[in-house]
Amino acid sequence: MTGGAALFVLLGALTSPGTVVGLQALAGTGVGLCFQPLEMAVQALVPQADVAAALATLGFVCSGATTLSIVAANVGLIAVNAAAGQRRAVEDAF
Repeated sequence: MTGGAALFVLLGALTSPGTVVGLQALAGTGVGLCFQPLEMAVQALVPQADVAAALATLGFVCSGATTLSIVAANVGLIAVNAAAGQRRAVEDAF
């Protein structure tokens, strides 16, 4: 999941739609693979009366983690683009 989100740093203003879709599919696959095993583990470990609350908590935590990984990838993308812009400005100055 994190690897797929980290690849978002490859995105730029001129990135082709195919690359964008491919990277989103890769990140989405990683997110999807993280949910199912955790849900089965929670169902197996908690008492029957607490399964609904435990799955709701798990869903909340997983959604928060997914959001944070996307934010982290976008912050990295912004930093890379800012550094590239500063590099161009320095190169143009000389």
